[in-house]
Amino acid sequence: MRYKLYVARYRKMFPQNHTHNAYLVSYLKTLKSEFLDQNDFERMIEAKNAEEALHVLNETHYGQYLGDLRGPEDFDVVLNEGLEGVKDLILKLFSRDKDLRFLWLKYDFLNLKSLIKLKFQGENAQLNNLGTIELDVLREVILEGIKKELPYNLNGVIREVLKTYEKNQDPQEIDLILDRKYIEVLIRELARIKSRILKDFLRREIDLFNVKIYFRIRGEEGKEADFIPGGLIPLRRFKISNEDKFVKSIDDLEEQAEFKHLEEQVEKEGLLSLELAARRILFEILEKAQNKILGIEPVFAFWQAKVEETKLIHKILTLKNAGIVPAEIHRLIGS
Repeated sequence: MRYKLYVARYRKMFPQNHTHNAYLVSYLKTLKSEFLDQNDFERMIEAKNAEEALHVLNETHYGQYLGDLRGPEDFDVVLNEGLEGVKDLILKLFSRDKDLRFLWLKYDFLNLKSLIKLKFQGENAQLNNLGTIELDVLREVILEGIKKELPYNLNGVIREVLKTYEKNQDPQEIDLILDRKYIEVLIRELARIKSRILKDFLRREIDLFNVKIYFRIRGEEGKEADFIPGGLIPLRRFKISNEDKFVKSIDDLEEQAEFKHLEEQVEKEGLLSLELAARRILFEILEKAQNKILGIEPVFAFWQAKVEETKLIHKILTLKNAGIVPAEIHRLIGS
């Protein structure tokens, strides 16, 4: 695969390799030239159908993964293989640095969600090989009930999730418990790393978790939630009452207007507006990270940019496959 060639080429050019090597960071930045640009996305959106959009994708570096694709319904496989190639590149170049584990944590929890929902609801499990825990191990623990010790005290979390679902049959509770655990593990992982940029990323993840909980339970009388401290939004601003809305607990008038707009957008368009707002904040963080020439921040920026590219491709192909017109696709992806 092409990324394996990049590894060999890098090692030949710069034989002394370690995490904070400025040459390595520079090399990653050169690889970003193969990322899709605005013209590629525009051509995919304006394509007649999903098949034609895939033809556009085939002209990019994703073409190396399209050989066995049977149709648009299989594009998840292609996109996951693309991310696996990038992860493999990073791990080879950075000698499996333990400080990079936080990049892969989210995928362990996505796999947990998929396997637990498969166990209870028979849903197709959308799994990936991007996490830190082998898929076979997770399958054995969740689907077969085999006792194996998992990292991050996940065995206890899995027991909590299974018990909770058996009690109330609410799949959203699965997401809520696992999202909270992901944030807790992420906090511990990033506590070892001295980086203001990564702390901003963590605060964004905490805010996103808290805001999602707020909009989920708002209006449910007597419903309480455990918000996670440490985000940019103070917890007092999530005060919920039957009479006052979220924005009324915000003192600053400018911020009040901002959150009032967000609340109105969520009421009108659902959590799509929240997703787009979070994406804009992430891009601001990535812009700061990619300007660094040392440390792991540029690696974080490279990986997250690739993840966002993959998510955008996935969304466009999904919408094309559903027959959504280009103008509506532009609105839904915030372009």
